[in-house]
Amino acid sequence: INNIVVKNNIAYVATPEPTPATPEQENLSILDVSSPSIGIPRIQTFTSPNPTTMDGESLYISKDAKTLYLGRSEGGVNPTHNKEFFVLDINNLAAGIPITKSKYMGSTINAIVIRSNLAFMVTGDTNLGFQVWDLNNLNNASPYGSINIQQTSTGGMDCDGNFMYIAQRSNKALQIIGPGL
Repeated sequence: INNIVVKNNIAYVATPEPTPATPEQENLSILDVSSPSIGIPRIQTFTSPNPTTMDGESLYISKDAKTLYLGRSEGGVNPTHNKEFFVLDINNLAAGIPITKSKYMGSTINAIVIRSNLAFMVTGDTNLGFQVWDLNNLNNASPYGSINIQQTSTGGMDCDGNFMYIAQRSNKALQIIGPGL
């Protein structure tokens, strides 16, 4: 499991790519965790195009639990056709998980936080590791804003007020991004 978010007794689990040993594996599993002593049934799954070369990496769920944001690792035979960022409609899981929006990012999405119409992402891009994308204009070729965060993220990120807190490897274990910093 690369990431997990639980809301309303439903667990959303980002998982590694399928392998010959686990061909049934998907990028996202959705599980009912309301009665773990009885069992944890799988409600739904999502496998994006070309799942055998890309992992499900990061998740963020909307406050109303109707939209799920999924980040994946970069890769694949034809990377420009392999989207790393998905906006998924999870309003009616029985009907499936339609893709609302998707974007080729050119880099692994290690962490996602959504505020209003903005997606804040920590990516594997060595020069622009922190990126802000306008969800209303996701077709733009470049992010709304970005900065070099100098270290590879470990995937942890949170937002409080106007500050983003990013967990990283090596010298800067915690980096804080905000106005005037």
